Amino acid sequence: MIPKIYTLHGIKNHDTFDAFHNKSAFNLNMIDELHAEAIYYGYVNAIAARFKNKKIAKELYRQIPDGSILVTHSNGCLLAYMLAQMGKKFAGVVMVQPALDRDKYIPKNSSPWVHVYYNPYDWIVSLGSILLFHGFGEMGRYGPKVTPRHYKCFNTTDPDDGMPDAPEHSWFMAEYGDEWLQYIGRNIVNEYSNPTR
Repeated sequence: MIPKIYTLHGIKNHDTFDAFHNKSAFNLNMIDELHAEAIYYGYVNAIAARFKNKKIAKELYRQIPDGSILVTHSNGCLLAYMLAQMGKKFAGVVMVQPALDRDKYIPKNSSPWVHVYYNPYDWIVSLGSILLFHGFGEMGRYGPKVTPRHYKCFNTTDPDDGMPDAPEHSWFMAEYGDEWLQYIGRNIVNEYSNPTR
């Protein structure tokens, strides 16, 4: 049985619409083998995340059971990294357009597999990377600096399996989120039906 999935949204500049948060669990749950729940950790903008993320991570640490799968977007990916640094053990982690430094890795003893979805047109994470004393970086634009063996990376502007070309940071989730989230879900299922590590 595939462990339960929890999804973590990115920063929110308002409290009304977040395409990833609204679509993530719904689309993952369309795949029979998966059971997903979206976690809403609240309104936080790019500047406030610098000061709020540590508190948010502590709350998520208590909320998310060990052995879960995380599917994260943007700042949610940074939070996943922070949770791993705090000792949280995952069954797997998916990072979509991670606002995370390219040399910050979730180690295999924290998650046996990690999927990273990135594209070279994600200029939002490049803007975030210039913020001083912040955890944001350009992994969502260029992928990890080095790809560890337990990582798989997917360039969303060079897709396979007939997926739509999906550039930028959040726009593609609003435009093509249904297709891509179900693709992400199928790749999770593949980790359990065709284990390679």
